[in-house]
Amino acid sequence: MPTAEILVEATNVFKEYRLDKAIITALRGLSLNIRRGGFVVIAGPSGSGKSTLLNLLGCLDHPTGGSIRIAGQEVAQLGDAALSAFRARRLGFIFQSFNLVPVLSAFENVEYPLRLNRVPRPEAKERTMTMLEAVGLEGHARHRPGELSGGQRQRVAIARALVTHPDLVLADEPTANLDSITGGRIVDLMHAMQQRSGTAFVIATHDEMVAARAHDVHKLHDGRLED
Repeated sequence: MPTAEILVEATNVFKEYRLDKAIITALRGLSLNIRRGGFVVIAGPSGSGKSTLLNLLGCLDHPTGGSIRIAGQEVAQLGDAALSAFRARRLGFIFQSFNLVPVLSAFENVEYPLRLNRVPRPEAKERTMTMLEAVGLEGHARHRPGELSGGQRQRVAIARALVTHPDLVLADEPTANLDSITGGRIVDLMHAMQQRSGTAFVIATHDEMVAARAHDVHKLHDGRLED
């Protein structure tokens, strides 16, 4: 794989947690490369380390050992402020519980990361509406999350994740709270948006339907890759 195609390089990554006097090892020497524009699934049973890996790739936690490079940046070298800026600029997140702000409209939820990044208001408005149109929700811009279906809320979350034009979107069980038909539509949408934007998706999931659409499937068991 040519170096230019690699977005994420995780090398010999360990992650340990202290629980009272015990040490729990969540990841055990994991190494993984993710290409730019890839559609990648991390599969495995509960407790296998999927969410831990996503938290590390999302710069929400630090590895105990090993290194993680994203877009050529060794993320462990960044201080808190620089890491927050890197995360806001380079990464997007989609959660199974949607994590939308209930008092904000669909438009305001999608626009929010642009306001955090201090994008000028006219540009932020244009990018937000363009993204809502891309996920088929231009007619629901004023609706709050409580007025939307589960599938619509996840579409808002996808729009929010992509509105900053990130290099990488991390999705944790994005279809878990949806019925199979709606989940299938969300998978189709994520795949279409990945092809349209060139953003890489890394999806932790139990859903075989999601795995069937992936470019690469990496199976985790007890903190180690099986493939």
